[in-house]
Amino acid sequence: MKVAILHPYLNANGGAESVLLHTIEALQSNHQLTLVSNREIPLSDLNEFFDTEAQVDKNVVPAGSKIVSTISALSRSATGNGLEQLRRAFLNRWLSGHSGSYDLVFSTKNEITSSEPTIQYIHAPQFTGGNVPGIIGGKSYSRKIYERICKKLGGISTEFVNSDCLIANSDWTADMVEQSYETNARVVHPPVDIIPSRPLSERQNGFVCVGRIVPSKNIEVLIDIIDELRNRGHATHLHIVGPASQGNYLDLIKKRSRARDYIQFEGAVTKPVLRKLVRNHKFGIHGRKYEHFGIGIAEMAAAGTIPFVHDSGGQREIVDISPLLTYNDKADAVRKISSVLSAIPLQESLSHDLISSAEEYAPESFRENIKKVMERHGKLSE
Repeated sequence: MKVAILHPYLNANGGAESVLLHTIEALQSNHQLTLVSNREIPLSDLNEFFDTEAQVDKNVVPAGSKIVSTISALSRSATGNGLEQLRRAFLNRWLSGHSGSYDLVFSTKNEITSSEPTIQYIHAPQFTGGNVPGIIGGKSYSRKIYERICKKLGGISTEFVNSDCLIANSDWTADMVEQSYETNARVVHPPVDIIPSRPLSERQNGFVCVGRIVPSKNIEVLIDIIDELRNRGHATHLHIVGPASQGNYLDLIKKRSRARDYIQFEGAVTKPVLRKLVRNHKFGIHGRKYEHFGIGIAEMAAAGTIPFVHDSGGQREIVDISPLLTYNDKADAVRKISSVLSAIPLQESLSHDLISSAEEYAPESFRENIKKVMERHGKLSE
């Protein structure tokens, strides 16, 4: 079967890219795959990062993609908004001009509209009129106008969801899909790198923060939390790990990090370095509100590293073993984290339970679930 896999753009080797690589691995043996994106996707580099062997028969970059990617990059640098809807609209317009070329279209990054049968992996609903918490722009008038323009340009219709197969990365995202489009999505958690654990007694009494260095991650709040924990007498520290675009926010985080000898700004690191940081520290911390899932959080949990996250979004599902691992504000975070830092037996119990609960996030489970989705969609040839 001829399958077009749509992935609008790369996002610094994030969760969507992990979904892309493992989806390709799940399908490549039985199908002819064409990867379509606004820029050429370096599969060899991604395979090395995600420890995969994904291969496609063809890689298509539609004409005009460079202009769209440039506009997107400028917008992300200036405002933090990478204009995903615009990039998606561009690909959707290209897809409409190739009707009949594929037996199935599989979008590994959110919604599309196609005359062909589709499977769509939703990380966060995009064309919602501002009804999903945590989306840049919220319910602003300009956001709604922007969505309408992109839908018009790309020929995108939200009515597609009633007949297409939708997958969500978390129960929370599935709820947002239902609220936005009045339809159900099957939950398939993203594939997570299972980092080998090590005893907490052999780890440093510090934290790692993993994710893109952008305002929505609220990293300055995490620095404040570490400050207050140290004021309470806890000898702890923080490593800030993740890629970043140049801009005022990056300058702010670097400046605040340099002012403290217990805050280490790591920036983008290789996979081996990331694994080492995660398994060598007892704790993780995440500042984004309404995270759709949280690959970095799940990686910590799988390694037995104890993550603390905001009490919102899909990230709560990863740490639902204890209410101590979610916080509402800085004061709540400091109170709960301090209680865990002061109780070694509790740390051991939390770490053990996190490792057990994270088994479902293994890449093998994800690939099997994707194959099952294909089977149920009537598209997998024996």
